Amino acid sequence: MAVRTPGEKMIPFPLKHAPASPYDLPLKSFRIVKTLKEQRLIYDLQLVCREWRQIALDVLYEIIHLSSTQIERDRSGRFRTESLLRTLQDSKDADMSYQVGYGRWVKQLTLDIHHCPIHPVKRIISLCPNLETLIMRKGRDWSRKQIDTNLREVLPKCRSLRRFEWLGVSCTRADSTAMSAGLGTLLQTCTSLRALTINCVNTEPRNPVPLHMPNLLELNLMDAHRETLVALAKWTLPSLTHLSIECCRNLFKAELKAIAQHFGSHLLFLSLRSNCHLHHGELAFMDYIMDEYVRACPRLQILVLPSEKSLRIVPSTQRSLTITHIILEPYYTWDQLAHVMRRILAYDLPALRCIWVLNGWDLRQPNSSRFEHACRARQIRVEDENGVDLLEIWR
Repeated sequence: MAVRTPGEKMIPFPLKHAPASPYDLPLKSFRIVKTLKEQRLIYDLQLVCREWRQIALDVLYEIIHLSSTQIERDRSGRFRTESLLRTLQDSKDADMSYQVGYGRWVKQLTLDIHHCPIHPVKRIISLCPNLETLIMRKGRDWSRKQIDTNLREVLPKCRSLRRFEWLGVSCTRADSTAMSAGLGTLLQTCTSLRALTINCVNTEPRNPVPLHMPNLLELNLMDAHRETLVALAKWTLPSLTHLSIECCRNLFKAELKAIAQHFGSHLLFLSLRSNCHLHHGELAFMDYIMDEYVRACPRLQILVLPSEKSLRIVPSTQRSLTITHIILEPYYTWDQLAHVMRRILAYDLPALRCIWVLNGWDLRQPNSSRFEHACRARQIRVEDENGVDLLEIWR
């Protein structure tokens, strides 16, 4: 799809999944876009004055999601990237009039392409000097050498980059790792990064990379193996306040305890889970790990308790004076949730102010008055992820 801009030049309209819905982003300019969409004029920008047309295009290009499904051929992914390149870069018409590309307005870029060469991706990133969020997925045809060589040239130039999510998973090539030595060295040069997410499913086990990132505030590791946790205990992250770890298959007692002792003094947010259900013999171990983390985190304020760890997941022997919020992941039965709620209310948490139960409105139980009385007396709110009062729903 294409729209006509002043000068009768045809440019590709944003793809189907890019940008995000105007209703989801709190930007004042989106009110104009919303009005245009309701009047069914958003795709016929010639009927709108030049100023409104410019505002609409600028806002639409602030968030770009470039995607192609797994069943599509290589040609599809390459066509999408080349079309986006022509839109982002500056150009000149036949009459030598200068056309400014929309790359400078891009704040968030998501590249979700299964079959695509890395060179156009490198050019796309280089055309977004004000990029703040970069999310990369499904680079299955990229080798480790290509990743290290091409991204090393463009990422350090993104001075405004605040969040980087590397979720690429290789299914066919043995040398396409999610976190190679070169990528680890590259991340250390991005001094503006504040949040980092890495899928460690293909982390090189023989050469874990210790990172030194003094400005990093948030770290999220997915599918972490034992080697990844050993390397994490050696990372230098003095500003880290938010830590989320998803272990692959098993929980590793010694490695997690070392991480707690290494980062616990300045952690404010903690989420620890496994990507599979644990056996009964490991449930007590999970209880022990939570105790170790709470003891090692004197400033911890938000604690995430995963539901799949069954009934014994709340620390039962340690007292915390700083935890203000507890997040409970979705529960499948009311009995599990009721047991955990009783443990939380019996635990010594004088600073606790809110319990977030994700998808808690699905669990309707009429006999929850004891929870309501105890929570009201201690001024503890029980809400879902949207701020809905669950105590009113559970009546």
